[in-house]
Amino acid sequence: MHYKTQRGASVDLRALEGEMSSSLRTAKILVTGASGFLGANVCGRLLGVAAEVYGVIRSTARSLDGDIHWLEGDLRNLETARKLLQISRADIVFHLAGLANARVYPGMVLPTLQDNLIATVNLLQAAESVNISRIVLTGSLEEPAEKLVSTVPVSPYAASKWASSMYARMFHHLYGTPVVIVRPFMTYGPRQRRDKVIPYTILSLLSDQSPRIRNGHRLVDWIYVDDVVEGIVMAAQKEDIEGCTVDLGSGVCVTTREIVERLTSIVCSRTSPVFDDSPENAMQDAKAADTASAYETLGWKFWPLHVFICESCLLVQLQACVSRERLFSEYAYFSSYSDTLLLHAQAYVDAMMARLRLGPHNQVVEVE
Repeated sequence: MHYKTQRGASVDLRALEGEMSSSLRTAKILVTGASGFLGANVCGRLLGVAAEVYGVIRSTARSLDGDIHWLEGDLRNLETARKLLQISRADIVFHLAGLANARVYPGMVLPTLQDNLIATVNLLQAAESVNISRIVLTGSLEEPAEKLVSTVPVSPYAASKWASSMYARMFHHLYGTPVVIVRPFMTYGPRQRRDKVIPYTILSLLSDQSPRIRNGHRLVDWIYVDDVVEGIVMAAQKEDIEGCTVDLGSGVCVTTREIVERLTSIVCSRTSPVFDDSPENAMQDAKAADTASAYETLGWKFWPLHVFICESCLLVQLQACVSRERLFSEYAYFSSYSDTLLLHAQAYVDAMMARLRLGPHNQVVEVE
């Protein structure tokens, strides 16, 4: 399957997927925070291409995926970080562990400092004594813009992630550490904690309870977890991008209120959300991902194509308003009759079968 990129170059997506799968299949991969939201999804993606995956977790006292080599350890301890790298003999490290809590009260200063900054520095320091081809480190959309050095971080979490990214760049600049920073924006999807906005809203509405939403007017760049995972995995394999920072987002901001209202209309609950947009709940300015830079650096692109079946003509239609200029310059296909669309669908099915390890004897039920 070939696509025409915006620059006119022909890209064979099947060949590209095969190259990526092959390089991962021969690598030993260490994933920190492997039981978390991003970590679990990344591990699932890696297992789908038969990679040898070592997952780091603080405690193994619960049921875990048997296909992963589980390692128990706390990265806040430098010697533990060294032992984890020695045991796994990792070629690639995905550092996805950390404390993701943007609350601003003083009690968050030390936990975010230790779980995010200290753990990251320990891992970078430990990597200096072993042979690692790539470290992929997650930044945060909460970080201040790199050029605005006088900007004050909006929370202890933002400060810890900003400092972690700074140390990663320093390690690359001074010691040649092969680190790449990916900055996921507001990610949602399977395995997410139930107290996050989207799952919390859905579960509340399904229970006929009114979800209480703060900061409804906050503009957020929302991105589905599978898209983020693809960007993270690509960051481990793309050559000559060490030291780079890559945004993983849609590039478009939508208010939390609009997302919640869309969910409300879909669920058809007997209750309605309650919004608290008082001044004390006001948040920082909106930030959208730099998708052009992500495409330039990784070749990763988010295609915000929302489709539905028109009840009148039974054709696939665009659900979102897209200008003709964007439609014909950015979208890979635009018609239900397009051969490219059919090939894309077939490639997607093939990829999902490989990822879920489905074979000819499995039964697949399509739910519409």
